Amino acid sequence: MTPISVYIHIPFCERRCPYCDFESSVGGDHKKYVDDLCAEIKRANVTAKTIYFGGGTPSFIDANYIAQIMSCINCTPDAEVTIECNPNSVTEDKLTTYKNAGVNRVSIGVQSFDDATLKILGRVHNAKQARASIFMACKIFDNVSIDLIHSVPGGKVKLPRLFLGAVKHVSAYCLTSDKYEKVPDEQSIKQQRKIERRLKRAGFEKYEVSNFARKGFECKHNIVYWECQPWLGFGRGAKSSPKFTRADRIMMGLRMTRGVDVGLLVGKEKTVDILVGLGLLKCENGRVACTERGMLLQNQVLDKLI
Repeated sequence: MTPISVYIHIPFCERRCPYCDFESSVGGDHKKYVDDLCAEIKRANVTAKTIYFGGGTPSFIDANYIAQIMSCINCTPDAEVTIECNPNSVTEDKLTTYKNAGVNRVSIGVQSFDDATLKILGRVHNAKQARASIFMACKIFDNVSIDLIHSVPGGKVKLPRLFLGAVKHVSAYCLTSDKYEKVPDEQSIKQQRKIERRLKRAGFEKYEVSNFARKGFECKHNIVYWECQPWLGFGRGAKSSPKFTRADRIMMGLRMTRGVDVGLLVGKEKTVDILVGLGLLKCENGRVACTERGMLLQNQVLDKLI
């Protein structure tokens, strides 16, 4: 059987964040959920080349449940296995259990290093807990990522150099939620550029519109999504890959800095030439990609191409 990527949804949280649109709940029977999840995975009988535990908050449940799930999955020897953790619910014992179970990548939902911004976002943890969780994870794992959110109304962007030096990957997302007032585009772009400059100085390379990595530490699982490769989803609210259209491949592929094969844009040559002339696209080595400016104005680029 050809190895495939696997997404596993753990829908439980200590408290639901107001901006979150993912399937999640505060209550629930963790044991029954995991038992049912394992049965579902065993029926599928797949071999995973990447695994991603998302939520919800996977670190909220007992770490032995994660080990139980891992015991149900066949993995390739080089499989990337990621688990999302929140600073307030992760512990050294949990991290050790994850590692012993086969997890080799941790993604910490820091969101902000500013306490006031964390309160605006409705997060349970504070900046001190975020800092402690990063150091804790980096003692046990070589591959640690953090999530950040910018463009928070009334919020600040803080990027402590010490913590950027400790991690291998950063995801920096623009807040998009109808529960918050949208900040002006100019302010959002200014914050995004500030983050990109700081990360570049810290040795990170941008490889997707919101993702930055040290060389060799790009998230293999998320690249599966952006390249429109197949994946299987397990658990409540999890979705497997759809039947991708050409438009899907253009839209997702242009999120990445390496762009798409020029063959995907056959019939759109005139539009591509116009966008190149406007400084929004570039064509190199048989590939078409967004320029730095094109990344910031990606919606307008896609409107012309799709």
